[in-house]
Amino acid sequence: MIGSRTSDPSRPLFTSSGLPDRRRVLFLKKTQRQQERRESLSSSSLSPSSLSYHAIFERKGYNKHRQRYNHALADSRLDREREREESSLRYTTDTLGALAEDSNLYMTSRFIHLHRYSCYNDAENGGSSL
Repeated sequence: MIGSRTSDPSRPLFTSSGLPDRRRVLFLKKTQRQQERRESLSSSSLSPSSLSYHAIFERKGYNKHRQRYNHALADSRLDREREREESSLRYTTDTLGALAEDSNLYMTSRFIHLHRYSCYNDAENGGSSL
């Protein structure tokens, strides 16, 4: 277990060299903050006026920041998705346009070829030519 060494209450706060055990101190500070937060939340559920201004501000500020971040993330996702759709649509229309141009050119050249051929045959057979 990772946190078992720091959460062990029998573990001394100081190391053998006389310096405070950094992990143990951080763990104790974290548990103290969690306890304070729990107490402030439990008191706020009973009466909202007893909740400290700092705790309200901290909670609202965090939520507001988180909300702003989520909105920005969603906007960037939408922008990327829209850009992807536009680029694929642009590619499709460009491709279809190129294909249409190619087919038009092909059909036009084929028509000219057939028309010339028919005119040539008509002229050989004594018919009218353009």
